Order: sequence, then structure tokens, then C-alpha cells
Amino acid sequence: MFNNHRLRYFVALLIIVVASLPILWTVQPVHADSFSASVNCPNGIKYSFTNDKSGASQYYIAVTDKAGNGLGSTAFTGPIYEGQGVKDDTFNLVIVPVPGDLKATLRRRKFNSDEGFTEVSSITLQNCWPPSLSQPAGSYIQPTEAPSTSFLSFTCTPTTVTIVLSDDKRQPLPNKITFTDKELLAAGKEGVTRALKDLGALSIAGSQGWDGYYYYAAWNGGKYNANGRGDFARTFKCLHRF
Repeated sequence: MFNNHRLRYFVALLIIVVASLPILWTVQPVHADSFSASVNCPNGIKYSFTNDKSGASQYYIAVTDKAGNGLGSTAFTGPIYEGQGVKDDTFNLVIVPVPGDLKATLRRRKFNSDEGFTEVSSITLQNCWPPSLSQPAGSYIQPTEAPSTSFLSFTCTPTTVTIVLSDDKRQPLPNKITFTDKELLAAGKEGVTRALKDLGALSIAGSQGWDGYYYYAAWNGGKYNANGRGDFARTFKCLHRF
């Protein structure tokens, strides 16, 4: 009799456990993109993520401070398919944060679509920047005069950079070629090239640093025989608010 009761007890327990399995299974998120991020003090961000959603998606990551100020972001990715992702990539913050925690946000949209990006996940990060060195967020512009021999000069605004070319007598040409931070950020390391008819082509790429956005511009071809080197190339910096 004792064995029968014991057997019925274990059968009942087994039924309860088996019946609860669908409930336990359904609480797991479906198509939830995995995302991790950490700070390489003082201003580096290391991140990884995986697309767990069917089809191709496009991503970018932005970091904000406690006041909601944008501090820096990645370029938009190309198509990332289900099961694919980015592992242990890095970028740098370019604006000094206010004291308090930072937030890294992963955003996604369907690849090759005009729809806006939606937030997928966010992570709270340590702010390594010393509070005593923090400053109010704003638009910071650092003009730099071009070398006297350079064929390229530039001006910055909080959202754009404009390049002016010079002729063989170092006189500025009327052409003003303007690029937006947004398009350069989207282009990533490949940069953007503009055809300039008889002047050849101007290429520019940007990268993020702690104290500003660094640009590299090169002028090639055209009637002034630009070769993209020496005085036909230039590296410069603008401090921008993203």
C-alpha cells in the first residue's frame, strides 16, 4: 500500500512538471536581439550584438549621458541576417558627458527600407569621465587654419563640414562642397566621394575621437592634376554635437 501511494505521488508530480513546461518555455523572448556593451575608460565603447530576427536588418548604436545628450554613435551597418551580428567592435565617445551613468542604445530597422529605426535594447554603462572635468553639453566647433600650401580649406558647423578648393595659384575656387555629419557617419570608413566635373573628385571620410570628429579629405584628378597626396590631401578636426 505504501508503495502504491508513493507511485501515485510521483506520477502526479511528473504530470505537474510536464504540464508546466509550455508555460516556462513561452516566457522566453522570441526574436530578441542579444546586445552587450562596456566602457573602455575613459571614452571607448566596446559592443556586440546578434540579429535574432528573421530577414535582414540594419543597426546602429548611440550613447547618451544622464541628461540625454548624445555622446557618439556607430555608423549604420550593412545588412545583417538572422544569426549574424557584430562581435567586440569599438567606437569612441566624442562629447564630454555630464556626471552620472551613460546609456547605450541599440536601434534597428528593416534593411533597404525608408522606415525609421526603433529601439531594440539599452544598457546602463559606467561613466569613467571625472566629474570635475565634465562640462555643459553644447555645440563645440574648433576652427583650424589650413597650411599656406594646402589646396583644401574647411569650415565646420555643428552638423556639417564644407571644403573649399584652391587653384594652382592658391586662390579659392567658387565651389563649396558640403557634407553632413549624418551622411559621413552612415558611410563609415569608406567615406563619401563627390564628382566635381572638370575639377576631378573630392573624397572625405570621418572617424570619431574623444575630443572631436576627425576628417580626412583627398582631391584627385581634374584640370589641376590633383593626386590625392601632399597638398591635395588634408586631415582636420571639428568638435560637433551629434
